[in-house]
Amino acid sequence: MVSIRSILVITSAFAAVMAAPTILSDVASSTWELSCPASGGGPGTLPPYNPGNYVVQCSEPGGSLNITNSAGSSIAVSWDMANMLVGKGWSVGGSRSITYSGTYEPSGNSWIGVFGWTRNPLAEYFIVDNFGTRLHYNPAAAGRLVGNITTDGGLYMIYRELMYNAPSIDGIQTYQRYWSVRVTRRVGGTITTQNHFNAWQSNGLFLGNHNWQIVGVRAFYSRGRAEFYVVS
Repeated sequence: MVSIRSILVITSAFAAVMAAPTILSDVASSTWELSCPASGGGPGTLPPYNPGNYVVQCSEPGGSLNITNSAGSSIAVSWDMANMLVGKGWSVGGSRSITYSGTYEPSGNSWIGVFGWTRNPLAEYFIVDNFGTRLHYNPAAAGRLVGNITTDGGLYMIYRELMYNAPSIDGIQTYQRYWSVRVTRRVGGTITTQNHFNAWQSNGLFLGNHNWQIVGVRAFYSRGRAEFYVVS
């Protein structure tokens, strides 16, 4: 016979689990790196057009990568390859409320959102709105969960990841990578970058002087299609 005490213990444990905040699974870590140049030129970077129309393109050799860079603030990409990043935005990043729309059809490991770099300190950041199709996939799983933020209609989990002797906009360096990963995924909407920057700083994640900042897609051993129109 199951005692009333046992039932109470099980019920209490279930209630505690249900009340806990949602945390993305740490299965399918992505510890890979890709060398992307700084704004101002360099291999793989197209010239800046107008403000908001700066293109970043970097990838490893091999596979298939097709980019349609339309006039204005739209860009489309299809890929089937090992490692790539493509996006459109600003040659100098900063605190912006970035509104975008688009489509995202992933197969495998990839993610979309706002990406960027800073110097002094050297740091890479990803504000992720949606990510790939693998079960329990979390692009930030190699990092350490340090907090969360609710902004722009959704909950984002905040991660910090140390990149040791890894490619960066300044060559091989040791630097920090910061993540905000949205729990309820979406394609399109507004990303208020300052809210993420403030939450990161409150958790000891510090940014420096901004380099490029884009709305883009990052992919690793996968294929798919994405198209973005950066409204503001």
